[in-house]
Amino acid sequence: MKKYIYALIALSIAGAAVSGILFFQHYYPDSQLPVISCGDALENPCLALGQSRYSVIFGLPLAAYGLLFYLFTLFTVLIADYAEGELYGYAVAILLPLSALSLAADLALGIILIVISTFCPLCFATYIISILIFAALFMLCRIEKGWGMADLAGNLRGIISIGAGDHFKKAFISAFMLFAVLLAFAVFSASFNLRLKTEDMHASDAEVSSFIKDFYNYAVEKPDLPDSKMIIGNPDAPVTVTVFTDFLCSHCYELFKMEKFLLSKYRGRIKFVYYIYPLDKECNPGVSRTVYKNSCLASRAIIAASDKGLFREYLVAHFSAYEKYSRGYEKTDMMENYRLAAGKAGLAPDESGFSALIDSETVSDRLFGGIAAGEKLKIRGTPAIFIAGRRLGGLVPREILEGIIDRELAGR
Repeated sequence: MKKYIYALIALSIAGAAVSGILFFQHYYPDSQLPVISCGDALENPCLALGQSRYSVIFGLPLAAYGLLFYLFTLFTVLIADYAEGELYGYAVAILLPLSALSLAADLALGIILIVISTFCPLCFATYIISILIFAALFMLCRIEKGWGMADLAGNLRGIISIGAGDHFKKAFISAFMLFAVLLAFAVFSASFNLRLKTEDMHASDAEVSSFIKDFYNYAVEKPDLPDSKMIIGNPDAPVTVTVFTDFLCSHCYELFKMEKFLLSKYRGRIKFVYYIYPLDKECNPGVSRTVYKNSCLASRAIIAASDKGLFREYLVAHFSAYEKYSRGYEKTDMMENYRLAAGKAGLAPDESGFSALIDSETVSDRLFGGIAAGEKLKIRGTPAIFIAGRRLGGLVPREILEGIIDRELAGR
């Protein structure tokens, strides 16, 4: 019997861990959680699904219900194992129907994923864990104990109807029920508090509506932009987001985190096209002062990476290490990012060739071509974002970008 108990404990811990990650990502979709992979570093279907209308029931994320189920299962099994005796029967009588209900919910969610053509590896992991929990409970019930439906029903009646003189059982059942209520309160209040805490990070519906209304009153600009090899997303996507950026810029880093979510949500329907506009007087005469030292070097490295067909991989490597750039960006960072990008693409890094390309006339032409295009558009800060020829200006809340993209996709 112990093997089933240990299996239930291990599975419950694994389920709680995965649900905890999904729970956290629901409120902080721009965060980086490399603990468990779901998609690649740019397109993450778990994030997109976690922000969809299918992820919330009665105002709470589905991950909260999953977290509650796994924690309840874990502590119920631990208590039964500690007390042994008839509490095993009580535990199985409670958990088996609850597990069956969880499987029914997972089946409904799985059908939804098929309908919307989204595969979430983390969600799928919870489905497998729930199936294994049900299987372990069933094996414990039927194979180990030989219990049937009548036995389970009897155990449930034993929980509900306790004799007048059985004070120990009364105290135990009361304490267990109190624990279950407090556990549910802890999980749901944590969800409520996180929602309150993160509301200030997002634009309200009224703010989004007002901004979009103003946005579509802006004049349409038709800049004559050079071709760019720095593209992420589907090259044939119907919506193009053009970004003039400085790759050492803190707001550009925040935009990159938003892009990860947007690329996941609008898979194949949007693309981001980058142009370089470093806020560094070393190469950009259009800025009055250097804001990000060695930004010209970082720009050259990313242009060179795009020439080698490694823009996506280099961009991920670059921004994955962004936090350390506050202490300064050096040539060693540039070469380390290139090695990581080449390795991710399955290529042997050619460091000498990459270094030569950085200083080449080809890269210089593309760098100064982007700067000249930015000057014609009178760009003075980064990121400068354009959608459908209209200028967003600097960084805006993600909800505003979503609203504009939705309108563009609707053909309005």
